[in-house]
Amino acid sequence: MGGKANKLNARIELHDMDFVTMFEVLDEGRIDMGLAGLNKDTNRPDQVLYSDNYIDSYIVAIVHTSLVETPTRVPKIL
Repeated sequence: MGGKANKLNARIELHDMDFVTMFEVLDEGRIDMGLAGLNKDTNRPDQVLYSDNYIDSYIVAIVHTSLVETPTRVPKIL
């Protein structure tokens, strides 16, 4: 994992942490970058610099047809 890091004279460390902790340690300056599946939130524009969207993903729920009266497809919101 050192290819790009070596070229930048940087060190990469991976730490597994929950979502809330990631923002806390970013705010404290204990980490330089946090990666997570998150949506843009206008409530924290001064805390987070978001990248441009690079992937569209959706949450999908699949249930057996016997559990619903009339199967429907929810229209795409975005």
